[in-house]
Amino acid sequence: MPSNQTPNYALSQWEKTDRVLLEHFHSDNAKTDAPNTAEADARAALSGQLAGKGNCSVYLTSYVGTGASGYEAPNSLTLPVVPAVVFIYGYEGTAVMMQGFGKYSVLYSTAVGGGQISWPGDGKTLSWYSGNPNSQMNMSGETYRVVALYIA
Repeated sequence: MPSNQTPNYALSQWEKTDRVLLEHFHSDNAKTDAPNTAEADARAALSGQLAGKGNCSVYLTSYVGTGASGYEAPNSLTLPVVPAVVFIYGYEGTAVMMQGFGKYSVLYSTAVGGGQISWPGDGKTLSWYSGNPNSQMNMSGETYRVVALYIA
């Protein structure tokens, strides 16, 4: 019988005077095999869950506002791939622009006022306007950060 055991798995630790039995080795093997098997099973389950993930890519860019606004002076941004959603961040607010399922979709702006959005042509070019430069995310001289998300 071992005189001591390890603190985590209670594995056998013998002193020179202890009698060493085969059953102790079998018991220790079972104690180490169970957590390793459980971890391997958990990794396999996570791997299966992650198989369909990781399909999102990010494109970053920026632009400097011109101060123009309205139907006659829309903003336009051409992206390398058709995005699922575009976020535009400025000092005064944030705009979120999303592609719909085969339709031109949503423009949401935290800046004052509403606006119109379209994805003409192949869907890579985004065009939008609003009634004033602030809600159009086009204040003169302001740098706007653009984050576009793509689903592969």
